[in-house]
Amino acid sequence: MDNLKKIKVLIFIISYNHEKLLGKVLDRIPESLHTDYPNVDFEILIIDDASKDKTFEAGYEFLKTYTKFKTTLLANPVNQQFGGNQKIGYEYAIENNFDHVVLLHGDGQYAPEMIPTLIKPLVDGEVDAVFGSRMMDPKGALKGGMPKYKFLGNKILTKIENSMLGSSLTEWHSGFRLYSVNALKKMPFQYSSNYYDFDTQIIIQLVGQGLRIKEIPIPTYYGDEECNVDGLKYARKILIACMLFKVQDWGIFYHPCYYLEDRYKKKPSRVTFDTSVKRLIDKLRETKGKSLVIIDKKEYQVREYLEKENFNIDVVEPDFDHGIFNTSDEKYEAVFFIDSFECVSDIEKLLIDLREGKRTGESKCYGVIANVAFIFTRIMHLFGAFNYGIRGILDFRHKRLFTYSSLKRLLEYHSCKIEKLESISVPWKLVFKSKILVGIISGLWNIGVKLLKGLFAYQYYFEFSSLPSLRVMLERTRENTKKREEELKK
Repeated sequence: MDNLKKIKVLIFIISYNHEKLLGKVLDRIPESLHTDYPNVDFEILIIDDASKDKTFEAGYEFLKTYTKFKTTLLANPVNQQFGGNQKIGYEYAIENNFDHVVLLHGDGQYAPEMIPTLIKPLVDGEVDAVFGSRMMDPKGALKGGMPKYKFLGNKILTKIENSMLGSSLTEWHSGFRLYSVNALKKMPFQYSSNYYDFDTQIIIQLVGQGLRIKEIPIPTYYGDEECNVDGLKYARKILIACMLFKVQDWGIFYHPCYYLEDRYKKKPSRVTFDTSVKRLIDKLRETKGKSLVIIDKKEYQVREYLEKENFNIDVVEPDFDHGIFNTSDEKYEAVFFIDSFECVSDIEKLLIDLREGKRTGESKCYGVIANVAFIFTRIMHLFGAFNYGIRGILDFRHKRLFTYSSLKRLLEYHSCKIEKLESISVPWKLVFKSKILVGIISGLWNIGVKLLKGLFAYQYYFEFSSLPSLRVMLERTRENTKKREEELKK
């Protein structure tokens, strides 16, 4: 056992106006942790969140004689609120290479005596987070002094949150939590709220990435400590948090707090669904000559799929800001823009290059572009939001945005022969799992697309050919004249 690398556990105490309570909480942390877990180094971090009383001074004096655990006392110069104070503590844990963090409140509401039981699943490597749940024994929660309105609110909100996130926790609102530091590193908690809904957002980040959570029952205690939570404001914020995560999952909204990279990597390939990408790939199969596929760098799944297929293609991830057709003189029968047409800063130059015949001759072009006038985008505009993000219509890679009419005009202005310009509905299969629900919504939405494509179309599919430029036409006229003259001389 002595030869094994010791696990480092940080017991992190958040404290605000706990001048009379902090010492009692420290005394209650079991010294038996040292013998119960001989291969674990326990340290304590206390962060006083700019208390209005003398919490820091009381803690400073208490620690002069406190020898049970190595302890660090810090004081925020400005109040960071409940969530903001946690962020600083978790950053401390990451910076100092701790393996796990125990979150403890400085008012004694959560029993420090439970730490030995709660820490075991983390130390054993079974889970990524442990939550002490007061609601696993509902009668115990009421006996412990939880007010009935809080008990009822806790149950209702937890049920709603489980329903929205597909989880099965008994309580979303316990403040007794333990996290693996590796799990914290995967979560964008730095972008989370500084308010009390921070705890909800961090559960969303855990559940959203499929990280392992274990709940263990804990006793409930309500004493004379001051409650700083506005219940209605808290409920509103946590419901909004769950809703925003869902709409971001659908590609409608973006907030870095809900962008979970591991989650999006695990999403099924868009190639397998009836989406705009699948439509382009089906068209690619029909093309007999060599094709050029221009793809945005984020479409790693599509690129992997294309490279496995036996297509006669070149796949490029161009520098969209400095041109596309400047890397080769090879001619292509067709050019496919996969999630890339709107990434071009100077589409006008691209269309001119197509007309001038650089790389492509008079190739046929296929692609899909987002409809910036889509109904959900319009609703965001109604409330003053123009929310660029990691995916969706307002993906921050998108340099140019179009409606049906503005795209049609652009192509016409540059003498493109438009062969198809069709509306594409929302890929509801990527949003909902229920086939019945997808069928109903898709049917109704398709009616909307036919009646009001500018409002309900999610994207537009286009096929066009570039007519030759005047320079090219003049050159062809000269060549044809020379040919005719040679025929007459015969």
